[in-house]
Amino acid sequence: YIEPGSDRATVSRCQLVGDLFGLWIQHVRDVRVLDNVIVGLRDHPSAQRGNGIELYDTEGARIVGNQISFARDGIFVDVSNHAVFRANRIHNVRYGTHYMNSNDNILEDNDSWNNRGGLALMEVRRQVVRRNRTWGNTDHGIMLRTIQDSLIEGNVVAGNQRGLFVYDAEYNVLRDNLVVDNDVGVHLWAGSIHNDIDGNDFIG
Repeated sequence: YIEPGSDRATVSRCQLVGDLFGLWIQHVRDVRVLDNVIVGLRDHPSAQRGNGIELYDTEGARIVGNQISFARDGIFVDVSNHAVFRANRIHNVRYGTHYMNSNDNILEDNDSWNNRGGLALMEVRRQVVRRNRTWGNTDHGIMLRTIQDSLIEGNVVAGNQRGLFVYDAEYNVLRDNLVVDNDVGVHLWAGSIHNDIDGNDFIG
């Protein structure tokens, strides 16, 4: 538990196994979570697990190089801004990463597979989502739900039920993504307008 006010705390190279929540981080600035292994309650249904990393009301977090599995959501982010999520590997959870009410974050070079959903971005603005790989998820690869002014670029989205689920999305750029071997390439719905979609490959 990273207590409120514990600014610039670092959690590095720890093994957090069999916990309800791996890390709970609340009301801090500039926390660093680096190269940890986090395994949740493997024998419980996902709804009975906690999140691998929970970020609430934070600024400037750096979540890099973590391996997360068998949690509810791998990384759950709420009201947290100006963060970087890079090179994390997440599998066997509900959503690999789940972002809500958070702005100005960078998500890059992450791997997410064998989940219900790979990346879920909900009620967010100004996200940069690039070079992530999300595959073999039973629902979506990347969910873009109530999202504005964001860049989704150079991602590989493969072998999911829906590659991209785009719902109530406005003024975003989706370019140069590889969307391959999904049952549905893009499910576009619910007032999604003024998006620039260019240079994507839809295969199989």
